[in-house]
Amino acid sequence: MLVVPFVLARWGFERIVADAAEKAQMAEELQSSIKELKFVQAQLVQSAKLASVGTLAAGVAHEINNPIFAISGRTELLLRGKNRHLLTDSAVDDLETIKEMTDRITAIVRRILEYSRTSDETADFPVNTALESAVSLLSAKLTSKSLEVEREFTASPSVRGIENQIQQMFVNLIGNAVDAIPEWGKITLGCKIEDDMAVAYVKDNGVGIPKDIREKLFEPFFTTKEPGKGTGLGLFICHKILADQGGEIGLDSKQGEGTTAWVKLPLSATTSGDTAASEAAHWGLNSDTAQSTP
Repeated sequence: MLVVPFVLARWGFERIVADAAEKAQMAEELQSSIKELKFVQAQLVQSAKLASVGTLAAGVAHEINNPIFAISGRTELLLRGKNRHLLTDSAVDDLETIKEMTDRITAIVRRILEYSRTSDETADFPVNTALESAVSLLSAKLTSKSLEVEREFTASPSVRGIENQIQQMFVNLIGNAVDAIPEWGKITLGCKIEDDMAVAYVKDNGVGIPKDIREKLFEPFFTTKEPGKGTGLGLFICHKILADQGGEIGLDSKQGEGTTAWVKLPLSATTSGDTAASEAAHWGLNSDTAQSTP
């Protein structure tokens, strides 16, 4: 009679072992799937960045073309009468212009290379630096319309994150603001501190976003742009970048009046509300609006 309980116990033990092995295999497969998903997401972020680099290419070509034209003209002038021109003061001026233009080209190319590189290194950096870098990358797009860029930096806090990705996010947000303005208007960039978080925003006085589609804006492949002018990944990527770095993103919009895209970023460990305010005072920043154009 003891055989039956023994058989049952052995069967139960084998069943438990089999279940454990099955669950271990499922856990391993899940871990592998999560790893693969993270890789695909990283590739998606990089693909979106490279797509935006392609969008910036026309503007970069225009930026580079101007100094190249100046270099070519001055060089041709010097070579045409080298025995006479190279000994004059004007030759020195021409050479200084050539040097200035080559430095400008170098800076443009460096900005594009820095933007397009892959990086996952977390560091402390001033949030307004990432904003201004995005403006610099989009300078040709900004000047293609009659736009005024206004700054409202009430603070210049240091934040903790992946600077290259935060810059990518601002390129998307500022690019969207430019697209939302038909021909002329104003884009306002700002930064402040709220509840131990750095809050940066991009505000435009464009067409605004219809209320019935606002909830869909952060979904992948959703776009209000014409076919061929948008992938529908910009805001989705922005949301992912912020979520991965402990931040938040949101949109406030009123149709016919404009949109404000805001992001919240964690302050660096060495930055507090008081030190950030002191830093702002040090750099001469205040709540008064400082107007400038890109």
